[in-house]
Amino acid sequence: MFREIRFYDDYTDAVTAPWWLFCLLGLNFILLGVLIVIFPELLAYLAAAFLLFNGLVLLLVGWKFRRFKKLYRGWRETRWQP
Repeated sequence: MFREIRFYDDYTDAVTAPWWLFCLLGLNFILLGVLIVIFPELLAYLAAAFLLFNGLVLLLVGWKFRRFKKLYRGWRETRWQP
């Protein structure tokens, strides 16, 4: 029973690890909205910067999830042998 609880603890820790990246994306959305309201003439430049930044952050999130998937496969192969 304790082995299963530890699994869920490890799983939750790994899935929520990039929480700060999601917060960064949310703050970027808010900042972009405020800047567009203040400087509507710079809309194209702000949108381009926003897309580049968020693309990089999403690549980081994807990389973290890919790493987690590899760790999970290794954990599953070593612990759940029939």
